[in-house]
Amino acid sequence: MGETYCERRRRPEARRLKHRIRRNWIKFYDKGSVLRVETVINRPRDCRVVRFERDKKGRMHGRWMRMGKGIGNLRRYLQVGEAANRRYLDALGAAQPVRHTIADRDTLCTGRLVNGNRCPRLNPVAASEHRIFQAVLAGEHAIHGFRNRDLQARLYAGPAPSPLELKSRCARVSRSIAKLRGHGRVAKVPGSRLYRVTERGHRVMGLAIRFRLLDFPQALAA
Repeated sequence: MGETYCERRRRPEARRLKHRIRRNWIKFYDKGSVLRVETVINRPRDCRVVRFERDKKGRMHGRWMRMGKGIGNLRRYLQVGEAANRRYLDALGAAQPVRHTIADRDTLCTGRLVNGNRCPRLNPVAASEHRIFQAVLAGEHAIHGFRNRDLQARLYAGPAPSPLELKSRCARVSRSIAKLRGHGRVAKVPGSRLYRVTERGHRVMGLAIRFRLLDFPQALAA
């Protein structure tokens, strides 16, 4: 089984959707009229915790470090889990398009300048962009964000056959992230290599996926 996957199950009492990234996952159930979201952390080293150290002058300095298993990190476990649940629910709330989402989507179709650098346009309904949108919006990324390698795991069926292909894949994904970041659809987590989808990103990319999967086929069949 790969580093990421999405699993759907339907039981008599409820349906369950589970998003896994490595050994951490987020899942939700719809039991009756109650929606229940859970985050499970079995690999805490994917998350960060602040550790304070004293320097030679006796001053305390905080530094973000990989989180380990231990009762001392229970408070941080709670913070990470609650934040992941909140991001997941916010993403579900943004799935229903609103009036200004259409205008937001249209801004993707034109290039723009960001800090003096040109950010190319995006085609919201093209197959290549559609795959990127789906990879970025994968539910498991609500846990702590995504890296270049996480998107590669979603976009490619297997590992790169050569170092040259691995480098090429990394460059292609980096360009896609840069375009989404330039259009304000993803944002970098300060002090890390992680990215998270913005509220506008959830609305616009979700609308583009819905149009390609549902509305576009219906329009062609009409």
